[in-house]
Amino acid sequence: LQADWPQALEEIKTGFAAGLLYPLYTTAHHTHALFLDDEELTEELRLNQEFLHDLLEAPRPRHPGFFFTECSVRAERLPALQRAGIEYVIFPHLNPRKARYTVSQPDYAYAYLPFRVGEGIVALPRHFQVSQEIWRPLTRIDPEKARYQGYLMGAYPVFDTEYRERRYLPCPITLEQGVEEYVGVLREALEAAPDGGLILYIQDLELMDFGDLALNVLREAWRRTLAETPHTVRFVTPDDVLGGLEPRQLPSVNFEGICWAPEIRPVLRYDGHYPPLEAGELHGIDAVPEIFPDHPFIFWEPGRPMVDLFTWILQAFGFPTTPGVSARILVEEGYQFLQFPPEKRLPLHLRLMKQADNWGWRPEEGRNKRPYLHGFLISDYLLLYLRLYPERLPAPRTAFPPRPFALFRRLPEVLFDSRFGYLDFGLKRYRDEKGLELSEAFAELTHARGARERATMHLDQAAQVIGQLKPFSSDLALWQELLVALREHCRYTFLSLDRLQRAWGKAPDVEFLVMAMYKYLYEIYPPRWPAILEEV
Repeated sequence: LQADWPQALEEIKTGFAAGLLYPLYTTAHHTHALFLDDEELTEELRLNQEFLHDLLEAPRPRHPGFFFTECSVRAERLPALQRAGIEYVIFPHLNPRKARYTVSQPDYAYAYLPFRVGEGIVALPRHFQVSQEIWRPLTRIDPEKARYQGYLMGAYPVFDTEYRERRYLPCPITLEQGVEEYVGVLREALEAAPDGGLILYIQDLELMDFGDLALNVLREAWRRTLAETPHTVRFVTPDDVLGGLEPRQLPSVNFEGICWAPEIRPVLRYDGHYPPLEAGELHGIDAVPEIFPDHPFIFWEPGRPMVDLFTWILQAFGFPTTPGVSARILVEEGYQFLQFPPEKRLPLHLRLMKQADNWGWRPEEGRNKRPYLHGFLISDYLLLYLRLYPERLPAPRTAFPPRPFALFRRLPEVLFDSRFGYLDFGLKRYRDEKGLELSEAFAELTHARGARERATMHLDQAAQVIGQLKPFSSDLALWQELLVALREHCRYTFLSLDRLQRAWGKAPDVEFLVMAMYKYLYEIYPPRWPAILEEV
């Protein structure tokens, strides 16, 4: 912002000072709660607070609140937030198809009224329809733009209603029709709301270039709704809602984990097809209630074995998992932390490995390869560390559990196999239909497969070693062998994903391949990673 958009930075600061923007805290590095312990989450909060108040000069809210990355609320982390002064969290809507929970007062309007989670934190419930249904008119107004997100209107079901009713919604529609569709959503929400009810809109407005269109639809739809509704509607901040509330007097919800996924459209990931929340059966299988209640953070679960492994390694070497630096230093140094001392640098590599967008919703190769870069750099430095300080041998308090390592060994199946499948499928279809030579793209695909084989070989070597590292095991040769194997696994995984990117770059018609990719992924149902979790 400072370098490229200084005027935008000043407008943000002015917006905070004028009260047009409201400071809501979150994780500083878009890290997912699945990967964080209490100390790490508290540090992420501190860094975000420093950034907002010290660098963006935002005023402090009367009632500090927190938004978990991807609205993924993990109950066991709430006490740490409460100790850090957080009074409320933004909470996903309750639906038994996607999460397990119990409520203390069944007749309470949990979709519209604050409730308690944990010992004393207020949950402000996201209104699912008002937040999500904005995507229905946006997708139908501009279906061509939506195609690049995997929403091929008219080619296969996109919205939950299309799945259930087995018919496609007409598109494109006009902006006027889109506004009227969303007016209907707002009208229904107001009619259903109790007196004093809260309609909390929270959505990623910037998603895939739909921000301006979304704001236009929202603005006009609310203007019409307010002109016609018999209800009194006030627009408020969380400070207005929290004033006078006593958390311990509110009805409560008990849960372990809950997320805002799935939503009203499918997610086509590298491991397959996740249908919308209310899609119902597809090919005789209703995947949503089979997957999400047991695995509410399923989109980020593939990253957990790798994160757990490198956390275990750092702790065995006696390094912290919290870098303990200020937001100002990170910003002023431009995150060029290779020059930082190892007790700062290694935890930062681990922290950035925990970014949610490395693993979900739809991470492409460029994001998927980032954690492997951090894994490579951690392993490479620790090998040097053992040479510099051979007397400082690691001493793990526990052996690394077999299940997460078994899952780590299965991860290449979902990272690579479908990618090889849809690229091979798309390139061959393009060659056959267009009659063009694609030898350069196929050559990159061959290189990617070769790197994947080497990555698997090194992972097999790591598996042979890690089982021999018992609690407090300080065998120098074993540790060196493990770190070399992990470093080379990370190297060749990174290179394989990089070669896949190059294969895309060699293709003469990327749009053709993108459409072939989504059609291929749509047919992988049910998706693969939940089945792997059950198998291991």
